[in-house]
Amino acid sequence: MSALRQCTLVVCTLLIGTAAHAGTQGTPISACGDVVARHAHLTQDLECSGYDGAAVQLLNRATLDLNGFTVTGLAPTAKDRPPYGTEYEVVWCAQRCKVIGPGTLQSGLYGISVSPAEGVHATDNHRPGHVRVVDVDITDTVAGIHMHGRRVTAVRANIFANGYGIWGDRARVGESDIADNIVGVRADRLAIRLSSVTNNSRYAVWGSAVRAKTSSFVGSGEADIFTRRKPLLDSKSVCERSLKDDDPFHWSVCAND
Repeated sequence: MSALRQCTLVVCTLLIGTAAHAGTQGTPISACGDVVARHAHLTQDLECSGYDGAAVQLLNRATLDLNGFTVTGLAPTAKDRPPYGTEYEVVWCAQRCKVIGPGTLQSGLYGISVSPAEGVHATDNHRPGHVRVVDVDITDTVAGIHMHGRRVTAVRANIFANGYGIWGDRARVGESDIADNIVGVRADRLAIRLSSVTNNSRYAVWGSAVRAKTSSFVGSGEADIFTRRKPLLDSKSVCERSLKDDDPFHWSVCAND
């Protein structure tokens, strides 16, 4: 698989560095496949479209600072499909990690993912995985953030032109724009505030339960909200059309229901 599965003591030790320069913490990343044990940052764009593996790999509780740069992975063969395949993620996360911007992750099976086999079962007594994404743009992937069975927190994220913007068990989204994907958010439970999920070709939100504050869900091809339970939207949230999962009727919460 990827370099993390073959991580040497030398590589992992080198990546537990102190500040490489004033204002940015951690060790600079210089090559595709680098493994981050604690805190690392980019010093230039990282082009990994020809690399056979994840562009950057984060050990449990590691942080990647994009520092204004872009990481490019192997472009997916097609985005209109479930988020599984033989391509690699741009950033691989071992259970719990953080990716902070500004910066961009682009072109990969996933922008960020946790491996089910090596994430949940590897460390911390089987605690569920959790990725935090702050001030990051994610585009041109099958799934921008893939955390199936795990938690996602995205703040000030710009997630656009993917197959799925976010795919996870529980997602918390704040001050973010999720647009021009096939599905904006595919999550069992979604809590979203001060955000817009717009112009997604199938659904803005697809899942079981949605709780929204001051957010908009508009411009979707089939329905803005497609859920098993009635969505909970405050008075400052808007949507155009909702549908009940496994039921041809709407929820009577959107403008055109």
